[in-house]
Amino acid sequence: MRTLALSLSVLLTCSVTRAADMYIVTDLGTLGGEFSAAWSLNAHGVAAGQATLPPLEDLRAVTWNGTTNDLGTAGQRQSVAFAINDTGTVAGVSFELGEIGGTAVRWDAGVATVLGAFTPRDLNNAGVIAGVQTTTVNGISVRTAVRHDGTLTGLGTLGGDYSAAHAINDAGWIVGTSNDAGGWSRAFLWSGTMLDLGTLGGNWSQALALNDNGWIVGVSETTGGSPHACVFEVSSEGIVRNRIDLGELGTTGSHAFGVNNNDQVVGTSEWRAFIWEAGQMHDLNTRSRDATWELTHAMAINDAGQIVGRGRHGGLWRAFLLTPDDCPGDTNGDGRADLQDLAVVLANFGLAPATRPDGDLDGDGDVDLSDLGIVLANFGGTCD
Repeated sequence: MRTLALSLSVLLTCSVTRAADMYIVTDLGTLGGEFSAAWSLNAHGVAAGQATLPPLEDLRAVTWNGTTNDLGTAGQRQSVAFAINDTGTVAGVSFELGEIGGTAVRWDAGVATVLGAFTPRDLNNAGVIAGVQTTTVNGISVRTAVRHDGTLTGLGTLGGDYSAAHAINDAGWIVGTSNDAGGWSRAFLWSGTMLDLGTLGGNWSQALALNDNGWIVGVSETTGGSPHACVFEVSSEGIVRNRIDLGELGTTGSHAFGVNNNDQVVGTSEWRAFIWEAGQMHDLNTRSRDATWELTHAMAINDAGQIVGRGRHGGLWRAFLLTPDDCPGDTNGDGRADLQDLAVVLANFGLAPATRPDGDLDGDGDVDLSDLGIVLANFGGTCD
């Protein structure tokens, strides 16, 4: 105890390293069914995705803004919302069970407009939609990347018979996946023409999201044959300047699904949701304030640092929202760092990392001097 007291004295007189960002977990809920998943998030923290409706667990396109909002099915049985922009416009599909493809739907203030036979994947703040349309050429089914601005326009391929658009930014850049002439799946950027973004040394790659800074994220085969989350950095002219291997949390690979304008990337590795920032990949489960969640897939992140995705909670698949905890040192959620928080840290001091106990304020898996320092550095402060 004397050693601990001496350490406290040192911490009181020395600077303290800033805590890693921790997150408050919110269960976004369902429509009374057992399943939900969030695919997209706008700047205002409104999420879009899908939830099931009892008794048959039919899928419904939904948004979450504090409540779960059923967007309906535009006359069909099932629906899914894939994207939401900052004006609140939602893009998705309605479909019948067993149907190949679906019907594109845009929801504005909850009002559905049927757009045609294609699958939207993303839309920007101008309302331009990027996605996939199934067409038939010489009896062969060909899926072509398209965008919607009043009409459907095919974007072509990289020489093969397939392409699919996955994301679009406010500049109108579209990214996705296309087969090349050799049949390999390759990440592409379309900004008037289609550009092969290359790989991390392997044969294939996919582009799944992009920001407004020229960062395109997705997955690529490495020279060793593993799928790794990656960043393709491109210039304002759309030329690839760098390819960054984001690594993995284990040994089975990783995928990046979202990126914000702060160049924070989110995705999944080893069925664990991750955030990659400042050159490092972090397991979001170690940064969660609620250890009862198993966060498996982080799908999107906005510029405020909020993250949506899906995971398991209470044995069920649920959509989640992660919100950065802006009150460091507060272990009990009362909005301040005080003697109660200090007591929590001291009561759990030195416990085994595997327990992820209360008092782990820096998310490193155990309670130690770093956590004491965080409480002391913020002692007496309050949070709005």
